[in-house]
Amino acid sequence: MLKKSITIMALLAFVAIGFVGFVHLTGDPNADKSPVFSTEFSQNSGVMDTIPPSGFPYPTVFNFNHSTNPTLNAGTVGALWFNGKYYFNRWNSTMVYRYNDNGPGGGPGTIADSMTYVGSCRDLACDGTFIYGGNASTTLYRFDPNTMATLKTFTLTGGQTRAIAWDPNRKGFWNTGFSGNIFLHDTNGVLVTQITSALIGKYGLAFDSTSTPGTAFLWVWDQTSTTQNGLYKYHIQTGALVNTYLFTLTGTQIGQAGGCEVVAKGSQLLLLCNYQNFALCGYKLADLGHAVPTGTWTEQTSGTTSALYSISAPNDNVAWAVGAAGIVYTTTNKGANWVAKTNPSTTDNYTVFAFDANNAIVTASGTTAYAYKTTNGGTNWTTVLTQVGGFFDDVQFKDANNGILYGDPVGGRWTIFKTTNAGTTWDSTGMYVATTAAGWNNSMYMNNNTIYFGTNNGTLVYSTNFGTSWTILTTLQANTYVTWFNTPSIGLTGGAELNVTTNGGANWTAMTSVGTGNISGITGASTSWWMTRQTTAVNYSSNNGTAWTAQYTAPAGNFFALTMSRAGATIWGVRSNGGISRYGQPLVGIGNGSTEAPATFSLSQNYPNPFNPTTKINYALPKSGLVTMKVYDILGKEVASLVNETKTAGNYTVEFNASNLSSGIYFYKISVNGFNEVKKMTLIK
Repeated sequence: MLKKSITIMALLAFVAIGFVGFVHLTGDPNADKSPVFSTEFSQNSGVMDTIPPSGFPYPTVFNFNHSTNPTLNAGTVGALWFNGKYYFNRWNSTMVYRYNDNGPGGGPGTIADSMTYVGSCRDLACDGTFIYGGNASTTLYRFDPNTMATLKTFTLTGGQTRAIAWDPNRKGFWNTGFSGNIFLHDTNGVLVTQITSALIGKYGLAFDSTSTPGTAFLWVWDQTSTTQNGLYKYHIQTGALVNTYLFTLTGTQIGQAGGCEVVAKGSQLLLLCNYQNFALCGYKLADLGHAVPTGTWTEQTSGTTSALYSISAPNDNVAWAVGAAGIVYTTTNKGANWVAKTNPSTTDNYTVFAFDANNAIVTASGTTAYAYKTTNGGTNWTTVLTQVGGFFDDVQFKDANNGILYGDPVGGRWTIFKTTNAGTTWDSTGMYVATTAAGWNNSMYMNNNTIYFGTNNGTLVYSTNFGTSWTILTTLQANTYVTWFNTPSIGLTGGAELNVTTNGGANWTAMTSVGTGNISGITGASTSWWMTRQTTAVNYSSNNGTAWTAQYTAPAGNFFALTMSRAGATIWGVRSNGGISRYGQPLVGIGNGSTEAPATFSLSQNYPNPFNPTTKINYALPKSGLVTMKVYDILGKEVASLVNETKTAGNYTVEFNASNLSSGIYFYKISVNGFNEVKKMTLIK
């Protein structure tokens, strides 16, 4: 909202999976053949790896092409996300590979470790504690998620376990064979009910009671033909087939359907679909809303005293901040360190959208407006869009590929561009919206296909179909500097004061908050809201704006922008003097206790133990590697991430502050270079 800053204007974002070239003999549905890898459709061949059908309403969040991965290029059918890891199991061997969720869009990134298991399982599912697998017989296995050791074996009285899904509402397992009906068994293996299905080619099942409140569905990922995969949606209560989507393959039997699963990941409900030997895709079924941030406000060292105008955070670890004279700063460790990157130019950067630690779009405006893209963490930049005499106000993406850039009008029409390839190219075709107004930087809010952007005449420009058409919403403010929605219905927009809507922006009413000055940032989750003006104060409401208090005062500099991590629960604000304020769980202290490399990997018992509320954990690395250390409660839910970065060989100490947790037993786990170890600790308050 700073534009040209406001001051200047005063002067003027459970699963079985398979593989490429997988040949299934339809005459004998159990006669799986090990897929033959083909370089014809490799990751670098230029052939699109997956083709969603026209009208498919669920955006692609990530597309992990594993067709050239030597580890995953034969027999991989499982794709399950659990406790921050993607599980890829091979049906034709005894291997399971886990990948960290640090890839683009939160998809698979770096490999975490590998394990052996009973083998031959086609599909995986999870009940929140254990992992389950079916081997295309009537046998169902329960696995330890950390070791993949078999803990229990079930026999299901009806149907095969080629595809399975856990139903938390009915406390049982849905299962099906390659053909035939879909069965529900309880945890004793007794048949409860079934859904009639004529599909021949079923390979993955996913349970979904979240995308549509009050209604439960089963998704079936099916090898419909040698040239198409079918995604089928069944209504559980009636057994009716309610939706069918046909995905055209890039070639005959290339990327045929493997497993699928519906998972709640961060603020998104994702449908994971595996294309055997080809790719794992995550499609967004719904936005779940952000988790409510908790913790404390702390100041971070940016490394600059120049104005920072915008900040974008794809998750709790990664954030990008941009500002005057082309400066760009990034963090990959929650802001413990901010690193200066190559400036795209000397022109002021007014807005940024970060996909992850490596990929971002930055806009800069002066006499000419520019959009720059980096794919290597800000080392190099490519100019992807220019407009003489324009001003780019904001850029947002609904998924890994599709985004909107808007700016001040040129020739009496809003500057609106769309991209479908992650910002590499932009097109304004069909985006004609006449206006005599101007916009504000950082004033666009996007939730899937719904978009709002602000103006200097008290209106919001609004689209419900990702820019295909636009309407004008009238507010009670002279300027709409920034807008945020906690739900599709309830949102705030800010000018000199706040307006609130409870019907998606159709009507707005006045809301009185605290402080004076132009509003520069709004964010929130559930019934909690945070708001900044162009002052040093952060204002907070816990009850949807009924009452506001000044929660934090920065030491100096006025707030120019406020954001919340898209996956997680951390808030960042940037200010006129280069200041960066962070709200969230306190950063743990991570230190290197020795320069001498230890002989083996090790994880020590925390001390003190029991503890209240802080404790220290020592670990040793004989060689460098990506280290993750996470804390889980007794139900297996992740409650803290202590380390998630590459560390050199040495001895380390990490401090864990559990001031926000209840008394009880917790587990902490380290993973690095295939080494995994878990220890127990006790919090007593």
